[in-house]
Amino acid sequence: MKKVSCRLCGNEYNQITNTHLSSKHGLTIEEYKSKFPDAPLGKMTKEERKRQSEKAKEAMNRPQVREKLEGKLTPSQPEFWMEKKGLSESEAEKRARQNQRQAHKNRSSESYKSIWQVDFWMDKGLSEEEAKQKVSEIQSRNSKKASKFEGKSHTEESKRKIASSMSSVIGGKKSEWVNHFKSDGFGSKLERKIADWIKSEVRNDIEQNVEVETGDVVDIIAKEKIVEVYGDFWHCHPEMFDDEERHPVLEQTAKSIREKDEKRKTRIQQEGYDVIEVWENDWNENDQQVKNQIKNFL
Repeated sequence: MKKVSCRLCGNEYNQITNTHLSSKHGLTIEEYKSKFPDAPLGKMTKEERKRQSEKAKEAMNRPQVREKLEGKLTPSQPEFWMEKKGLSESEAEKRARQNQRQAHKNRSSESYKSIWQVDFWMDKGLSEEEAKQKVSEIQSRNSKKASKFEGKSHTEESKRKIASSMSSVIGGKKSEWVNHFKSDGFGSKLERKIADWIKSEVRNDIEQNVEVETGDVVDIIAKEKIVEVYGDFWHCHPEMFDDEERHPVLEQTAKSIREKDEKRKTRIQQEGYDVIEVWENDWNENDQQVKNQIKNFL
């Protein structure tokens, strides 16, 4: 896939996105296109998205990653629940079966295209314009139900940003924004799981995917406290990626990706926020320990 340059900062990306333009330059896609009508956006084709997904899967199955994870118990094994949680053998087997069924359910659901995507409706026989209209209608029906919008009023500026995000989704891009309108919540699965636990066990005044003063969108926030959830693959967990190893999708070294995360954290902290990071691997290995850390933090 050929990279494209942002006409504002000169950096090269696989695709010029709303996230980049809004956080770095304070513009929407529409404003950028109006300013630079001949600038390519580098939108990925269906085949390119599929290849990117395959590269991600291959990366997590690399021998060096598997070796680091080899021997580690998972929640799908009874031994995990007996050794790490202290459950009896019968209780452990029950929990392991529940986890296996849920994992199977997750894999099955991920094999289906989303009704929020134009491709889904085009496969049903609709034209591209009809498919875009269908997606737009679904968004209109569901937007009022989302926790991001429920009970809140919006300025013209916030409405403009939402409309801009809509155009990305209608165009077939499965953006972060669309997760706000899914029936099962928003954000990554782990982020939603942690947020649900915080609401039920710690405090219920948290918000998710909120833009702070720096222009960064944070995962979970409660007043001046921020919980950031780091996926092992996209944030390059140190136990899985060596410093100079290049990320197979982002095409940057693991060290540079982690440095960007650290700079982002520092930028947010300078605005007066306290920040804690939760790694996917740490949660999977000992969620109770991570829960205790979050409780003490919040």
